Amino acid sequence: MENFIKNDIPSVKSLKYRQYLAAFIVAILSISNGFSAAWTSPVQKLLQSENSPVGVKVSYEEFSWISSVLYIGALLGIFIWSKCADKFGRKVNGYLISSTQIIGWIGIIFATSPNHLIISRFIMGLGGCGIISNSQLYINETADKDIKGPLCALILVFTNVGIVLVNVLGCFLSYVSLNICCLCFPVLFVVMYFWLPETPLYLSMRNRPTKAKKSMNWFGLEEVNGRYEESTEESYKDLFSSSQMRRITFVGMGIMICQQLSGYGAIIAYSQKIFESTKSDISNEVLSIILSIFQLVVSSISGFVIKSSRRKPMMIFCFVSASLSYLLIYSKSHLPVGSFFSSYVPVFGILCFIIVYNLGIGPLPLVVIPEIFPPRVLNRGTSLALVMLVFGAFVVLKAFPIIQYVFGESESFFILSCLNLSFAAFIWQFLWETKPSDKKVEVEDTASVN
Repeated sequence: MENFIKNDIPSVKSLKYRQYLAAFIVAILSISNGFSAAWTSPVQKLLQSENSPVGVKVSYEEFSWISSVLYIGALLGIFIWSKCADKFGRKVNGYLISSTQIIGWIGIIFATSPNHLIISRFIMGLGGCGIISNSQLYINETADKDIKGPLCALILVFTNVGIVLVNVLGCFLSYVSLNICCLCFPVLFVVMYFWLPETPLYLSMRNRPTKAKKSMNWFGLEEVNGRYEESTEESYKDLFSSSQMRRITFVGMGIMICQQLSGYGAIIAYSQKIFESTKSDISNEVLSIILSIFQLVVSSISGFVIKSSRRKPMMIFCFVSASLSYLLIYSKSHLPVGSFFSSYVPVFGILCFIIVYNLGIGPLPLVVIPEIFPPRVLNRGTSLALVMLVFGAFVVLKAFPIIQYVFGESESFFILSCLNLSFAAFIWQFLWETKPSDKKVEVEDTASVN
């Protein structure tokens, strides 16, 4: 295969809008991820009531499994979608992943017991990480270097769109109507995804240069080089084949687990319960809606911030700021009960955390992963990093209510504050600057920086 496949169409630059269009369509499936992540917040009170829509009152233990089983499914799904992406292609993989979301939401609509909900959420979890990894792969392989960062950030933006919608719709729609609305978006994705071509990288890997050039023409890519020339079959052993690769893998897994142990999953899944503890004059449902809208607005500008910021200092700043935000929430226990400050300082702390998460802690790991892994192991490296992401998310969702019960509500946020400070130290010590320079620099050269 040629190392360089160039596009000879002179008007290729006029087609670059399709890179944005493709990223928009691919990211639509992330809305379903947002739905499933925050779905437990608006339905918790209803499911645990005597008039539960599944026929029986859901116990606290059952509900914790309904919340966290999503990530058990994701752990199993990571390796499945990685292999499917290489064997069947990024496009077919997208269809397979979307089917898990459609089946899961249908199962929730017709569930008649907590076990049915757990099974349905497990199926949705199977595709959860696939949504992230496949969307990231597709965008990374069809977008120019200067816009990859902002377009990858769309994954988080659309996830937040789902979080906003499920919190807003949960206040006005019935249980069944809410779930039907959630089902509509994976179906919409399937319809729109049909019009997108396979990525040039996958077609090059399969020795289909003619189709690869047609795909390049469609996306307005000027040439296939660099990231494509090493496109061969990957193995997980390659991630540990040298000291340099072991370091890259260690950092990739580390930044993902830092992202999840920052506490974001607990804030989103248990937002109404957390707001209830602040005893604010504003209802818990309204605060949850404000939180989700606030995070959507912040995540919408994150792409511009990422494009102009260096990765390492931005991540350090965000983790330190997250630590300070949790200290504000923790301060509630040291303020006069019933005072203005005891009611609203914790709310302000949560909003501050949402800002720094959506500006850096959330999107930057998704941007850094493609920048640190060499092209030939990017798919496997992404999969292994996502294992850490899912593992961290599961630990947070299962451990957070237990920590609150054992140590107290305020003390749990002090623990999160200490964790985020330690994550800032990890980034400072182990992560190198990964933002590509204006000059064309190979990823491997960046990875070798000490």
